[in-house]
Amino acid sequence: NEFLYIAKYAEAWERLAPWVEFEAAVARCHWHALCSPVCRTAQLRGKPAITFQQGVISHTLEAPVTASKYVAFGNSSAAFLQRLNHAFFQAAGMPETPVEYVPGGSLYDTIIPLPDQFDRQTLLLVDVPQPHGQGDFYGLANQCQALLELADKLLAADLTLRRLVIRPHPFWTDFDFESCRQLARKHSARCELSHPAWSLEDDLRRSAVVVGSLSGVLTIASACGLPTIFLETEDGYTTGDLACFSPRQTFLPDAAFCEIRRILTDRQAYAEARTQAMRNAREYYAGGTNLYPDAAFFQRLLRVESMAEGPQQSLARGPSASEAGRPSGAEAKSRT
Repeated sequence: NEFLYIAKYAEAWERLAPWVEFEAAVARCHWHALCSPVCRTAQLRGKPAITFQQGVISHTLEAPVTASKYVAFGNSSAAFLQRLNHAFFQAAGMPETPVEYVPGGSLYDTIIPLPDQFDRQTLLLVDVPQPHGQGDFYGLANQCQALLELADKLLAADLTLRRLVIRPHPFWTDFDFESCRQLARKHSARCELSHPAWSLEDDLRRSAVVVGSLSGVLTIASACGLPTIFLETEDGYTTGDLACFSPRQTFLPDAAFCEIRRILTDRQAYAEARTQAMRNAREYYAGGTNLYPDAAFFQRLLRVESMAEGPQQSLARGPSASEAGRPSGAEAKSRT
């Protein structure tokens, strides 16, 4: 089971650690099966431990932060995790260890500037279906159902929408696709499941609007310049990490239907929605840009600096000529 899987990594590292000397630990994140015990060793030895934001901050593994320096997507996520981490130590009645939060930009998915794609008239739906065994995780089952009902309503309405594409998370292998299949069969001429061969960039380039609930695809789509809708439900799960997308992008189902209809039928409304999406995304990703982890980046990151109380200057920068054509990375982490 999951506990034994994690325990094997932790036990293996604890046995190996006495023979491993290091001056700094750079780990993928502070909560992963192997990264977590490595960061703990760094803390015990008084060595710096540097970790990175994996995706939308949406589960309890994020706190406590066991790194001395945390590279967040932007100031919004850095400030949110700082508050979350502080609340954890307060609740636990423990002294809070200092963490330096650094806004860096998008690390795993590549932000690509997309043109106005109003004429595509294609809607990309993410966050469905839910994996087997996940159950009503944080109340997300109802949100998943609300997304499918919204899709059905859009396809049945007299709109200019030509196609609706459902994109499952590429790292979830245990899906219940039946609800999606039913929707595709009901609207066979205009609804499809995205094929695994299609990259995220491929699906974004053929879409006019993107809709979901919590996926990192939504934050990337916004940064790329696509009108993007974050669907909420009454008493559904939300995360403060996405608060910067609340202005004019987060809607309950009926309001979401009206907004999608508006931006698919009015070119000016579409352009305004693009502008709003990119404005909000600049709050989420440092400067609305990608993070390029080259040698210069790590030199800046590993530089010994005093611990700070809040988010620091961004490490994001523009791509070099050789980096400009870098393909899209993996999508954000799953919500498990």
